[in-house]
Amino acid sequence: MAVGKVYMKNILTVAGYDPSSGAGIVRDMDTFFSLGMHGLSAPTCSVVQGPGGVVALNPTPGKLFKEIIAIVGKEIPLHGIKVGVACDAYYVREIVHIVKLKRIPLVIDPVITAKNGLRLITDAGLGTMIARLFPLATVVTPNIDEASLISGMKITKEEHMEEAARAILEKGPKAVVVKGGHLRGDPVDIFFDGEELVRWKRRRLKRVIHGTGCSFSASMISCLVAGCSPKDAFFASEKLMHEMLKESYRIDKQGYFYISTGIMNHIKLRERTGTKRP
Repeated sequence: MAVGKVYMKNILTVAGYDPSSGAGIVRDMDTFFSLGMHGLSAPTCSVVQGPGGVVALNPTPGKLFKEIIAIVGKEIPLHGIKVGVACDAYYVREIVHIVKLKRIPLVIDPVITAKNGLRLITDAGLGTMIARLFPLATVVTPNIDEASLISGMKITKEEHMEEAARAILEKGPKAVVVKGGHLRGDPVDIFFDGEELVRWKRRRLKRVIHGTGCSFSASMISCLVAGCSPKDAFFASEKLMHEMLKESYRIDKQGYFYISTGIMNHIKLRERTGTKRP
C-alpha cells in the first residue's frame, strides 16, 4: 500500500456532546467525515441524553473550553467553523475571538431548546450570539421556533418564514435558512441572502429524527468549505438531508433497525457520495 500525504480541509464544530451520538459534535463529526472533511471539536457542554431525549446539561469548565479552542486554532489549519449549542455568553465570546482571528466560513445553528423544551442556551448567551456572532456568520440556520424567538415574530405559515428570514438577515449574517419542518403539511425551507429568496419544498417523510438540524448545518459548512456559494450549499445540503432521512434508524435494545424514528444514517451517505473516512 502506497504511503503519501493527503491534504484534507479541517472543520471545527463548537457544540454540545450527546452520548447517544444522535446530535451535537458527534453527529457533526460524522457528517464532516462523510463528506470528505476532517472534523475537529470543542464541546461547550455535555448533555445527559439517550434515545428518550435530553435530561440535563452540564457546561464544559470555562478554562478547559478556552484551552481546547485555543490549541485547535493555533496548531491546526482551520477552513470552516460550525456552531451549535453555545450554552452561555462566555463560550460565545471565545468563539467570536477565533472566528475573527481565522476569517473563515461560519455556519450557526442557533440551538435554543431541546425537543422536550429543556433550555440549552442562556438569555445572555443568545443575546451575545445575535449581537456579536451573527454579523460574522456566512449562514444562520434556525428552525421556526428559533427564528420566531430571534426575529420577535410568531411563525405559523410560510409567509411568516419569509418575514423572519428578512428580519434575521438584518442582524448581520450573509444568508439565512429558516427551516419549516415544524409547520404542518409538507415541509418547506427558505433561503435568503438579501438578493434571492428561494424555497425547497419536499414531501414529508414519516420520520421523527434526532439531530436533523446538526446534520443540515454540518452539511452546509462542509459545502461552503468545498467552495460552494451559500445558495448552492443550501441546495446540496437539502438533497443530502433527504437521502439521510430516508435511511434513518433508531437504537433498540436488541440492535439497530431501519425504522421510522431515530438517528441520521451517514453510512448510506458515504456510499452515495463515494467518500471515505480519512
